[in-house]
Order: sequence, then C-alpha cells, then structure tokens
Amino acid sequence: MHQEKVDQLLEFGLEGVDLIRARNVLQNHNWNLEAAVNSLLTGMTESTLNDAEPPPLIDLTGPDSEPFARPSAPSPPPLDEQIGHVSSGTSTLRPSTRDDPKQEWALVPASGPQLSQPQPQPHEASDIDRAIQASLNETFLNASQYTDPIPSERIRPPNRPVALRLTHPAQGDALVLQALYAVPQIRDALLGYVPVSDQIPSSDDYWRGTEVYPVGPDHKTPPAEASIHRMQRLFSFMALTHRAYLNVDSTVDAMSKLDELGWERSIKTRCSLIDVLSRAVVAREAMSHSGTVGRRLFRSLLEGETPIEVDAIPLRVSPQHNALFPCLFESISPRAFRELADVLVFDIDRTKAESERHDKSHREPFTYPSSVFLDQFMVSHETRVNDRMSKHRNAELELQLLRAKKKELLSPHNKDSLKSIRTTLRYLDTHAYAADSTRQASLEDLRSRLRAIADRLEEEAKVLEEQISTAESIMSETFVVSEPQHQEYELRAVIIDDGQYGRTHTLAYIQDPFGIWFRMNDLEIVQTRVEHALRDASGLHLGGGPCLLFYSRATVKESPQTIDPGEMVQEPYRTQVYEDNARFAQEISGTMCMNDGLQHRASAVATEKVGETMEVSVNGAEHAVSMDIDMPPGLVRLA
Repeated sequence: MHQEKVDQLLEFGLEGVDLIRARNVLQNHNWNLEAAVNSLLTGMTESTLNDAEPPPLIDLTGPDSEPFARPSAPSPPPLDEQIGHVSSGTSTLRPSTRDDPKQEWALVPASGPQLSQPQPQPHEASDIDRAIQASLNETFLNASQYTDPIPSERIRPPNRPVALRLTHPAQGDALVLQALYAVPQIRDALLGYVPVSDQIPSSDDYWRGTEVYPVGPDHKTPPAEASIHRMQRLFSFMALTHRAYLNVDSTVDAMSKLDELGWERSIKTRCSLIDVLSRAVVAREAMSHSGTVGRRLFRSLLEGETPIEVDAIPLRVSPQHNALFPCLFESISPRAFRELADVLVFDIDRTKAESERHDKSHREPFTYPSSVFLDQFMVSHETRVNDRMSKHRNAELELQLLRAKKKELLSPHNKDSLKSIRTTLRYLDTHAYAADSTRQASLEDLRSRLRAIADRLEEEAKVLEEQISTAESIMSETFVVSEPQHQEYELRAVIIDDGQYGRTHTLAYIQDPFGIWFRMNDLEIVQTRVEHALRDASGLHLGGGPCLLFYSRATVKESPQTIDPGEMVQEPYRTQVYEDNARFAQEISGTMCMNDGLQHRASAVATEKVGETMEVSVNGAEHAVSMDIDMPPGLVRLA
C-alpha cells in the first residue's frame, strides 16, 4: 500500500523528487498523498522534512565560562641536558664517502647508522620503465610517428588517388598539395607546362621524399621556375605512379619551412605554400605571355584606392557570422572584387569566435555550399550586396533578441516553467479532491489561473517561434540572387582540423580528376560524396572544423575527364615515373614472394607470366601488370 503511494507521487514528475525523498515526505505526513504533494508544492525542503527532533536550545542563563588561555611556547631544556644529549653519541663524525681529491670534505656529521634504502623489485623496475617510456611516446612530440605500411598495402588500387605523406607529424602541407592537385585549373596548368631544362634527372628514391630538385649543381634556374618544376614532377607522379603513397618532404622543405610544431602553428605555413605556388605561376605566365595579360589563376584583385591582390582569402568566423557568404563580405568589406581568379582559397580562422563565445558547450558548424555564384561580390554589384548585408545584420540582431526572449519566457533560471505548470495541473486534475465547498472553489480557481498562464505562455512561445523562423529565412535568403549570374565556382577540396595535434587528426575531402570524392586521412582513403564533406562536424566540440576551402571556376561541362593521364604528363617526368613503376613492380613481387616463403602469410603473392601479361594477387585481390607500348622497353604498368 505504501509503495503504491510512493509510485503515485513519483508519477507526478515533480522537480527534485526521487524515490528516497518521496518516501520521507509521505512518512512525515502519515502517508497522506495530498498533504505530501501540497508540502512539496509549497517549497518545503528535504532537510526540514527529515528533522525528527527540534534543534537543541542553548542555555544563556548560566555563569560565564573562563576565557580561553593562549598556549605558551615550550621552554627549552636545561643546558646540562642539551650537553648530555650531544655527548651521548647520537651524532658522530665519520669519513666521507664522496669523491674528494682535494680532501675538502674529509669529515661529515652523520646522525646514527646509515640505513639502506629499499630497492624496487626487478618486475617493479621494469613496470616503471615501461610506464615512463609509454608516457614519453604519447607526448605530442612523438604522436603519430611516420611508419611504412606492409608491402601488400603499398600498391595503389585502381581509380584511387595517391596519398601524400610527411615525416613531420604536422600533415597540413601534404594535404594542401593534395588539394592543389584536385583543382583542375592548377593540375592542367602544371602538367601541361613544358620544362625549360634539357636535363633528365634520376627518379631513384623520389617516392621516399629524400631527393631534392633534380638538376645539376651548375644549372641556374630561377626560383619561380624551380617551384614549377617541383610541383610538376610531384603532379606527374600523382597521375601515373603505382605506389599507394609518396613522401613529399623534399618538395615541402624546398617551398616552405615549418616554423613550429603542431597544426595550429602551421596555419601560416600552409598559406605560404599557396603563396609560393601562386607567385611561381604568375611568374611563369608573365614569361610565357611576354607582356600580355592572361587569366588570373590564383590572385584575385580587390577594388579600392590602392588595388590589392589576394590569394588565400581569410575568413574570420565570429558568433554572429558562421557561414561562407557573411564571412566573405566581412573579410573584403568595404572593398569588392574587380577581377576574380580561377582558383579561390578561403582560410578559415576561428580565433575570434572562440574568444567571444560565452557558451562553450554549444557550437554551430561552419556552413558552405558545394557550388557558389560570386557575381554579387563584384564591383558592379557593390551597392546591392551592401543592402543585402545590412538586412542580414538586422535579421541576425533580431534573431538573437528573439532567442533570448524565448529563453527568458520558457526557462527562467534554467528551469522549464511550462513543464512545471503542466505537472501541477495534472496533479490537481487527477489526485486533488476537496473535502468541502470552500476547498473545491479554491482548487477550481487555482486550476483556472494555472491553465490561463500555461495557455498564455504557449501562445507567446508560438509567436516567438514564427518570428524566429522569419528572421532565419531572411538570413538564409540574403545572398540568394534570382537574376542570371556568371561567376560560378565549384568546391574542389576541403581540409578539416579536428582540434587536436598530429597527422591522424587532420583530414581532407578531395575531388579526383574523374569527379569522385574521397575522404583522406594519411593512408586511409575512402570514397564518399560531397554531401559528407559539407556536413562533417569533426572536432566541432574542440573548436575545430573546416580550415581551408578550395573553390575553382566551373568549367563549361562538369563531366569526368576521359584523357589518358599519360598523355598529359610531359617529358622527362613521364619517363621517370615509368622507370619507377618498373622498379616498384620488381620490388613488390620479390618482397611478397619472400614473405610467402618465410612467414607463410595468407596474403602471399603468386605471380604467373603469361605472354605479355602478369597476374599479381595481393590479399585476394588480383592486379593485372601489362606491358605498355607507349613506355620504353622493359617497363610495366599496373592496369
């Protein structure tokens, strides 16, 4: 019977009432359910309910007690006792065991016999050593160390991009190079460029990242031309190599030096890499056009009293602006674009957003589209975009005020007032019974007043919801333009930082030359869709998220390329890649056969040469190795 009343009291859902408190309240009211609920609604505390005895009374009529006396300092012992203690032999002079050639420490005072310190057991010492070593290995300086995969994972699967790796844990630069290759305008410009050098460098160990610029020491090459050669050679290997990954230490070290450790510290480094390539391409275009002005590949031109050229456009995220268009307007305002480059790189900075954020537990992801029209940011549309941005700011301010008003209405002091009123009404309707007419009238009056308050709160909340929806609609449609536009850009790559240190905490979404999207995280490459890149919330709770966006001008037909990559790569790099592929085929087949004979692995390699073809089986997957008539004699390519 008592348990049923406890269950009924818990069904009311009163705030702060659990099983123990419900039982105590009912016991204090002789298991009268109505009296117990009334006491809870009137605000009686649990401590008051549990007080079975009145507080003790203090007798103030007795005589005053003696004041407390301050304790005196202990007196020193007599002088004869001190002398006797010193001469008792507890402190003696003994020869020092310290290595002292000058005999400066011949005697030292020693108190009593020297006790030997306990030595740890051998197994305890080994455990401590292992714990210390593990702690050192888990520090950020040793996180995500560079390791080579097993031979069976070094073969590049068909229709998969090659992974770029750095020995340094900060992988940002490798992903920047990966993103640059994903931009068709950059890829076509570099692969189609004819080198001016007539030297044919060696391709030995290039994939390990240990080789520098492949020309003779006496060959004088302008810095801009040297950067073009490095990028062209890298892109050639990315297009034709059979290796699953390439080390790009030499390329990155030659183009930009890492100033500090860590991804956050390398933001300037990755932008400087873009700047180096941008300047190199501009210099190459200037040399090739001989004074004529061609299309801008990287550097856009901002209008103003003094025109400014920009390559990586900074976007400073704030609690008010957390989308591409508002941040872009705030970044270039009060200027506008006089001329847009074919490639736009947006560098997203969240420093201001994190410093001004009051609620660290609630973060909204940065939003950006897969396709954008930027006509409204041109000089010819400057007045129109200023009007739109003014409406956007007004709607945003109104939205903040409406959300604050709604929270104050429904959740004062972080408590759901509407829920509390509904709970009280449910109790009054189902369990509160009046013993007389006066009590009945009081309950009816209370019910009517509570219902009126609840209805008014719901009505005001509904009005606020409609106003919030209207403000959000205005903000979302601020940059939606109905008139025809021509400056269309497509998303090509996204680099995301999850807020932690190391190569495994930085990932990228890359569009390959055939229009297929891949999610890349060091050696982990997974095919995906562009929608996943737009919704990826990695590192949001740690202040991370997208940090670099790569857009390029949309081509006439966004269709997969059907051109053979081998036809796009220029000599001598085409020959270098083919030679490296031939060596790689011999290395991988020999290594796998040796592992099969020594380790009896299930993923052994079985090779069988039939005519001009060879079947290579790796982990159950067969890769065809065939002779290519376009290659020099003796070279092979993985089909």
